[in-house]
Amino acid sequence: MQSTKELRKYYTEEYFSKINRGSKEFEKFKAEKLPKELIESLLLLNPKKNEKILDVGCGRGEMVFACKQKGAKAFGIDFSFNALKFGKKLGLKNLVQADAISLPFKNNSFDKIVFLEVIEHIPKELEHQLLSELNRVLKKNGLLVITTAPNAFVAKPLYFVAKLLGMKRGLNEQIHVNEKTFFSLANSLKKANFKPKVWVEFDAEWFKAAVGGKKGQSFFNLFLPFLRWKPLGFLVDKTPLSIFLGIHVFAVSKKL
Repeated sequence: MQSTKELRKYYTEEYFSKINRGSKEFEKFKAEKLPKELIESLLLLNPKKNEKILDVGCGRGEMVFACKQKGAKAFGIDFSFNALKFGKKLGLKNLVQADAISLPFKNNSFDKIVFLEVIEHIPKELEHQLLSELNRVLKKNGLLVITTAPNAFVAKPLYFVAKLLGMKRGLNEQIHVNEKTFFSLANSLKKANFKPKVWVEFDAEWFKAAVGGKKGQSFFNLFLPFLRWKPLGFLVDKTPLSIFLGIHVFAVSKKL
């Protein structure tokens, strides 16, 4: 298990410009054309005029910008100065370089908090402290929206097979030190005094992206037609199979 200090070195300017989710779309970014993976999160968050919203682990700031466009008072924090450089390109001013386990905000400061594709990057031993911090700065009955991927029930078996095929883990996989499942995310949120609703969604294209350009890709490509078969996606998403075969884990939680 890598320490937080060791993990920080991976979050370079190149990471946010070429590797991190949405990096390819960033230069042409517009609020009405969010990267696909952020659209559903924005709908769940449903930012409204004058609401105070915090994006924890805001990265380049796309969600902060989108919330601002909806009239919300949006703030973003990220521990990487390299990430915040991109937010300046969007003209964002309410961005703070800070660590999520010690947020520089008063108790009950925000109506809503969004925490997207970050928890898998947080060492397990710091997870409860971090979620408790989110609870502290969120107003009573405030809303927390979390997404994380990939579902550990899917990822861990694939990592095992990939290792047998001699495939090396990519950077994203190296810094995913705390991948979650339906059950582990729900339990973590409950322990931090949230009332969560958790679900998992299937995404066939994730499999292609996960093995793209790696040794052994041809083996996994054999299964892509089946994974892209629409009845399979419908079956997984509409049944409890999603818990074990879905890719993207979502949680909408109320502060108790």
